[in-house]
Amino acid sequence: MPRSSEMVHRGVDATRIGPDPADPSASISLPDGDLGAGCYVEGTDPGLQGALLDSWCVQWAEAGYGFCYVHPGGTAPRELLARLPADRLDDVVWIDVDRSRVARDLVVPEDRRVTIDAFDAPVPDPATFELDPVNARVNAYLDAFSEAPEFDWNVARVLSSVLPAVFLRDDVGYADVGKALESKGLDDLAVALEDADERGRQALAVAKHAMDGPLDRARDPSIDAAWLLEQLGDAHPEDLLVGDGSYDIGRALLENDIVIVTGEALEPTGEDRPPARKTDRTAQLRTHVLVAALCCRLQEVAAFAPPASSMFPLVLDGFDDLLAGEGDLFQRLLRTSGDLPLAPIFSGPPPSELPEAIRLAIADHVATRVLVTDEETRHPAAEFDSATDSYQTAALGPGSMEAVERYVQREGLDSMPEAPLCWCRVDATARAAGVDAVHGAIQPAVVPKRPERRHPPEEVAATIARSIDRHGIGPT
Repeated sequence: MPRSSEMVHRGVDATRIGPDPADPSASISLPDGDLGAGCYVEGTDPGLQGALLDSWCVQWAEAGYGFCYVHPGGTAPRELLARLPADRLDDVVWIDVDRSRVARDLVVPEDRRVTIDAFDAPVPDPATFELDPVNARVNAYLDAFSEAPEFDWNVARVLSSVLPAVFLRDDVGYADVGKALESKGLDDLAVALEDADERGRQALAVAKHAMDGPLDRARDPSIDAAWLLEQLGDAHPEDLLVGDGSYDIGRALLENDIVIVTGEALEPTGEDRPPARKTDRTAQLRTHVLVAALCCRLQEVAAFAPPASSMFPLVLDGFDDLLAGEGDLFQRLLRTSGDLPLAPIFSGPPPSELPEAIRLAIADHVATRVLVTDEETRHPAAEFDSATDSYQTAALGPGSMEAVERYVQREGLDSMPEAPLCWCRVDATARAAGVDAVHGAIQPAVVPKRPERRHPPEEVAATIARSIDRHGIGPT
């Protein structure tokens, strides 16, 4: 099996930004395959950013490509589904963290769901994996757990020692580990894994040594580690993350499925908060672990994808709400972009508002950045028109770098070439910028409106129901 860097993959066809304001019959597009080297869509208006992502997803669907779209919560995933072409609806795989809430909002089966196996990882093989998939999953899951108040360094020591055994042993599940930790701690777990391989025995020895040593807290960290593991099981109607999964997302990359994931990482307020709904941290934890499991699996399968495979877009909308801890997983996705047929496309706030490690990964590894500007980066000549409740701004002429210069100054960049490749302005113009922009070659484009809704709520519900029938499971 050749290393991924030796493989050649086809990028998705040129992705259209929008019409040229000087010639509406002409389109401005990103070059063919550019998104394959990573993309970050930044701004302060999630609605405008979401409209751009919806436009891209619809383009890919119309061209026959598959993709995975993940949103931290709300109605955005079903709004995207309502805009997909009719001939791709049967390619949709619907995954949701809160099955009951979706069933309340739409007429869909409440007793069935699409599940994944979050604790199944391939055995490490240096000949085929440049990165150890087990260690990658452990780090990603620790980041997900780190958002919980119960998590600290001592809990991390316990989890990092026992999780590899769960990933590598078919006869040891997460529930077995959780019960062992909760009842008798690591001694009981050692008995359960007495025939573990050398790696497992070493991990347990390290964990027991850590537990025998001084702790930074009075409470036994194995209890909190067990509690965190137990929160991943929900059994409504079937466990989303534990047990045998009903769908392997790796298939999507090879078969061009359209995977739409709706999480529960947003805190509902006001009318969005149903009575007696469990809005605790558990739903957010499950969302973060689900995203980690999906991304890890896609990267594992991408490492084995045949040459000339098409790039598979992985879209994380609301990236800041999906980000947990230091984002080790997302840093890794960006570092390997361009080498694997997996195109990470993240949308969130300006990088300066993200953790430093993620901000540096975006600066170092993302080839295409799209900025949806706010009022601070408007052209100085912009005037507010109270009649239309909008800013009336003439498109900047070729060579004008004022918006770019203000952005570079605000983000503390050292040079113009570090600025994003594209600029999407709320006055309905976008600008391609980059190294060439230093010489005045800036090309405007009209920011697309959200694609037309093609399917009523009833058809959206029917599509979700069919997806669950094909790929889901019911009560056992």
